[in-house]
Amino acid sequence: MPVTIQRLGAPVRRSPRTLLLMSVLVGLPATGLVVWVFPESFAWRFVAAWVLMAVATAVIVSVVMLLMFPGVVVDVERGTVRIRSTEVPLTSIARVTRSISDNGAAQALLYRLVSDAGPSARLLVVSRPFRGLSLDEVRALRVLVERSGLPSTESGGSAQAELLRGDTHANLAAAAVGREALLIELGHIIEALEDVSTGAVVAEREGVEPHAAATPASASAAAPAEPGSRSVVAAAVLDADTGAPETDDGRRLLALVSALDADDEDARRVIADAPDAAGRVAVTAVLVLVLAVVAFAVACVWAVVGAFSGPPVGALSLMGWSLLIGFAALLVWAAAADRRVRRLSELGARWLDADPARRPRGLAAPFLELALDPSNRLLMIGAFTGSTLGGMGLLLGVAMIATEAEAGLIPFATTIAVVGAVALGLSIWGFVAARRRRMRLVARFAELAGQRGELAYGRF
Repeated sequence: MPVTIQRLGAPVRRSPRTLLLMSVLVGLPATGLVVWVFPESFAWRFVAAWVLMAVATAVIVSVVMLLMFPGVVVDVERGTVRIRSTEVPLTSIARVTRSISDNGAAQALLYRLVSDAGPSARLLVVSRPFRGLSLDEVRALRVLVERSGLPSTESGGSAQAELLRGDTHANLAAAAVGREALLIELGHIIEALEDVSTGAVVAEREGVEPHAAATPASASAAAPAEPGSRSVVAAAVLDADTGAPETDDGRRLLALVSALDADDEDARRVIADAPDAAGRVAVTAVLVLVLAVVAFAVACVWAVVGAFSGPPVGALSLMGWSLLIGFAALLVWAAAADRRVRRLSELGARWLDADPARRPRGLAAPFLELALDPSNRLLMIGAFTGSTLGGMGLLLGVAMIATEAEAGLIPFATTIAVVGAVALGLSIWGFVAARRRRMRLVARFAELAGQRGELAYGRF
């Protein structure tokens, strides 16, 4: 019997109130762009424009959702899955990529099923504010994964390492995962949905409001899991009476936890004994930056109050100097903080290589916390500054040339436009370089985390 995993345009069909609210909120600021279309005598032109923009937003979002999320129906008895209007064997599903988007209020866990026969489908598994798959749909998806032609693992490592690698790709790119990793994650999502379903039934019976979380697994799916208190994990396998591990697995877990705790203590000692000149420079730069901000605020008040008695020359001078010193302090802080991260990363690499037994366990927590820091602070400040000033210079230069400025200003305008274009190009290169640095770190993170990272996903 065919079972629907996802209907065409499922996100908007599952969440009509979310679509309505989003359309109304997006339509409000966009209303000002179309108010001028209505005649001045039309008393309700603002309301009409708001309604028009809300309807347009709803239509655009619905069309995008219809194109992005096709219908997916699985027929276990026949061993087939229908994607849009194309039916292919379940075993032809040979690749699944997993992507995570986490932007605070909006979160999404997406799978992309790819068939060797050609068709592919994007599934919104867990999401907020748009709702993801229901409990029955996730169960059907798990059956599809079990019967698919996916390899056990995509990378050849453990399933837990693949999940960790995918989580570190959040907001960056999709990561291919194997069958075992998908089954682990889908199992957790099913448990969470069952808990929510049970809670809703109890809440209805007791006459209270059920938990309103539309995405029960989003918290764990949208960010890398943390081991938390490993002592609590270890205590869970200890006998309540004797305090000793009950099974061989319990003894292995206890030994791993003890080794990880010892690694953390040793890493803290190594970091404490190492010189930290860059850290002290960064702290000093932050203090100078705070003083510069205070001075700028004082200068602004001085300029407003002093304007009544004459030109506030002193206030303007203080404002200029505070801006200059503050920006210099910001650059010093960025350079020092980047240097400190690089130094600790090098120290962590030496610490890991010093004892071959440490590598399977992974980097100690004090070093692992910095493993995803690409030291991009100075580069990003330069890229943002270059894009802002470069864009302004390019627009100003082109505007001066287009408005046929005086002949003597044409060379100046041309120079501004060229310098602005160069600065804009360099800023784009800076953004691309920063992203590539981040991707290189993400690619190595699961390897560096080792058993410590796998323990966060329940494997030891």
